[in-house]
Amino acid sequence: YFLGFGEHSLKDLSVNQLSYLNVGRNARDSCTKDGAIPPVLSLTGTASKSVLRDIQRELSIPNPQAVIKPRNFDRANLHFEILKCPSKEKYGILYSWLDHLPDKFGESSSFFHPNSERTNAGIIFYPHVNGEHGISEGYKKIVGHIGNYIGLYSGSAPKNVSPDEWKKIKKQSAEKFKRNEITMLTATKAYGMGIDKENVRYTMHFNLPVSIEAYYQEAGRAGRDKQTSYCALIVSNDNPQRTRQLLNPATKFEDIVEEVEDIKPWESDDITRALFFHVNSFKGIPAELDMVKDVMNLIHVDGQVKQVDIPYQTDSQKTSLEKAIHRLVILGVVRDYTVNYAHSILSCETSNLKPDDYIDQYAKYISNHDGELAKSAKAEAMRYIDLPRNELIARLAENLVKEFIYGIIEQSRRRSLTEMLEATTDSANSDALRKRMLDYLSQGKHTQILEKARIDRHYLQNLVGDLESELDSFQDAAELRGEVSRLLEAYPKNPAFLLTRSLAENFAEERNSDVVIDNFAAFLEFGLSSSGWAMTSEEIINPAVDYIKLVYLESAELAQRLFENLLQAIPLDTSELRLLAEKLPSEFAMHAVHLLQKNLSSQLKEIFQ
Repeated sequence: YFLGFGEHSLKDLSVNQLSYLNVGRNARDSCTKDGAIPPVLSLTGTASKSVLRDIQRELSIPNPQAVIKPRNFDRANLHFEILKCPSKEKYGILYSWLDHLPDKFGESSSFFHPNSERTNAGIIFYPHVNGEHGISEGYKKIVGHIGNYIGLYSGSAPKNVSPDEWKKIKKQSAEKFKRNEITMLTATKAYGMGIDKENVRYTMHFNLPVSIEAYYQEAGRAGRDKQTSYCALIVSNDNPQRTRQLLNPATKFEDIVEEVEDIKPWESDDITRALFFHVNSFKGIPAELDMVKDVMNLIHVDGQVKQVDIPYQTDSQKTSLEKAIHRLVILGVVRDYTVNYAHSILSCETSNLKPDDYIDQYAKYISNHDGELAKSAKAEAMRYIDLPRNELIARLAENLVKEFIYGIIEQSRRRSLTEMLEATTDSANSDALRKRMLDYLSQGKHTQILEKARIDRHYLQNLVGDLESELDSFQDAAELRGEVSRLLEAYPKNPAFLLTRSLAENFAEERNSDVVIDNFAAFLEFGLSSSGWAMTSEEIINPAVDYIKLVYLESAELAQRLFENLLQAIPLDTSELRLLAEKLPSEFAMHAVHLLQKNLSSQLKEIFQ
């Protein structure tokens, strides 16, 4: 049974499309014969840890050894360029880059003209269709600059173009581009998954991509013939202070929504434009829970196996209904569903599971992402076991949406954008960006330590010491940063990974102090909070102190800032203050001693009053 994956999902399995998220089970149910389960081969490109994990889970391939990766993702023929500028200067930068592109290949201005098999094809990637930073406006501007050798391609139709007309336009553009009748496409990422057009000589990303993985895949559509090709990226971070707050792991989703909605179009930059689409893909916890309740009412949950047809009117309504149905699939309430596109119907097959089965299904799903969170999630869910069936399911759905969809998935996507921005911000040249991306994509020597940190919360006490012994050079720190950055996209609340990300950045050749501090603060928050590992203060203090002492050897000032974060995060009692006084360097220990004296003075006053 062969499954080919794009970046995130399967496409068009049949007229009545099987639910992608049940494809593994459906494949086995449909193809098993005489007890023999067919082998399943799933193929993808430079998939992140989170995508690989999802593929394994949904296809029921639990063995981690089943994942086979290349030793090296490097493509030496691709030359990367980072072009930084304010948003208002993007088109000027794009024109200049295009004007100098022929010189890179030693050719004349006819570089952009069709020339049969020798055509120098290229793709200009835009994040969306409409607006100043969309393919429609980009198409008009580039045609005005280099001539009418350009086509357009996107999944959805631009404004004022009917869906049927757009299907013809984009099909025509793709065919002309393939036949070298046009030399350039202005396109969204919808174009090119799996293409093998050998003569793509350049790609340009007009805005910051949403992840390193997405950028490497899209840029990598150039140079398939192993010939020299150029991959440029224009980045506009117009308000770094605002960006840091929006991408801080501790910033709440509701605060991001409020901030993004208040930004005027002329105040926007690459980060806020990306977050605009990000927040619009998450409709908010109340809206999502209301839709789950609506679906529950439509299917009449009663513990019986039956098929219920739910009609939909628009694509938007279909998307909202499918999300809600998927939540119920996770909980085992709905066994499976299909989409009848011809009649605009979602057909749901309900299950006959018992209430405790719903809790087990919920905990099992969470455990695929974080075993520690699954334990606390199941303990919380067992409090609802005696509730009526519908109320139990509603509570489980609420926990799922709050703690997982918004607590992990939303943060995971934001973390991906953060790592992409930091890669472009901290990389001084093409070689540095290439190295940063390869460190991110490759499996390095720190895998064993990081895997321990993922599955065993007690290992956090030894983490700093073990990592320190592994870091002998800037190269080691850069590799560790790449590995843990990728893992954080899958496990954005893992305190051990957040502490490791801070540590790796601290020892990087070009250290970004803000990254060190923000990840340390997130380590403290998710280590202590119930939405994270819910650890005790003492469990957090020990690795935090080990780390601060390590940072102190490099920078006393930075160590002081980390210490201040620790004091703000933890309500310190006498025993914890003594621990700090014993373990920290003298200048920090004295602060703890002063706090001890203050506590003692307060206690004496209470006694004598």
